[in-house]
Amino acid sequence: MPRKKAAQKKPDASGEGILTLDDAAAVLGISRSTLYRWQTQGRVRGFKVGRQWRFRRSDLDKFGQMAHPSAASVNVSELDAALAQLSVGAASTEDMTFDPPPIQRPATQEEKAVENALRAILAAAADAGASDVHIDAERSISLVRQRIDGVLHEVLRLPKSSHAALVACIKTHAGIPPDQRALPQDGRFSVHAADEEYDVRTAALPALYGESVVMRLLDQRATLMLLDGPHGMYPEDLERYRRALRSPCGMLVVSGPTGSGKTTILYAGLLEIAKPHVKSMSVEDPIWYVLPHVTQIAVNKKAGLTFEAALRSLLRHDPDIVLAGDICSLATAELCAQTAI
Repeated sequence: MPRKKAAQKKPDASGEGILTLDDAAAVLGISRSTLYRWQTQGRVRGFKVGRQWRFRRSDLDKFGQMAHPSAASVNVSELDAALAQLSVGAASTEDMTFDPPPIQRPATQEEKAVENALRAILAAAADAGASDVHIDAERSISLVRQRIDGVLHEVLRLPKSSHAALVACIKTHAGIPPDQRALPQDGRFSVHAADEEYDVRTAALPALYGESVVMRLLDQRATLMLLDGPHGMYPEDLERYRRALRSPCGMLVVSGPTGSGKTTILYAGLLEIAKPHVKSMSVEDPIWYVLPHVTQIAVNKKAGLTFEAALRSLLRHDPDIVLAGDICSLATAELCAQTAI
């Protein structure tokens, strides 16, 4: 006779340390929707009792510890001495807030030093008008650079002992599991300081001497999204661009190196001509800014929604204006030309 499989024992929801969705969210200091999303992504472990989700307190505590790995190897005096090279006011870093807020505040002196380093790096980048911040591990240092007007500038050399903790701090803010270092990862968070707000898109990549991290700073101020705003175009080039935008048909291609302002110029132009009486659509990877009166489509290659597939479907929606965020293949270029005709 075949043996019957032993029934799996379900966790006892009535025991100590078992929390409801609301209580678990309160423990982590996040919303119900965020906790549910993290659970479906496999970041937080939960189980169902009937139709309700339950969470073990021990799993939540473990997740909190994982989100804030030890920074015991950081030499605080060396890190503070390196940060002294940055001309950033204390007020600009103390008033800085993150969204979403950190699950757990830095507790040790080393963790506070790493958090202050991140705040100083972000504040310095915002003051300099940098589009990106690059943090790369080398043999004996952690190199911090800013991309300004498309050119990388070295701004800081941090002790190598602080690199792993700084990367983990950035990944924690960006909603990226800091203990996963073998694969490329992406995330995002927002920074608020004084009257400024930045959306920070974060990308982490494993490298020889440690993870490489790039933070793209997207200024959310509306003035940067206007063609008359501080985008750095010469008056004659601006007028030529406006004439092209007013053309009833055709294709306008904006090209340039990384961080040179291509996205800003494209968005500013689209914002000027996208009105309620015209159908405006865009295909982007990712969507950098949310624009009014524009149907924005985010590329999802894992689901099969590539630039080519999105553009083909988009044509059946009778658009008047189409923005393609990238022309990265011959097929995309051909589709853009066909759309313009």
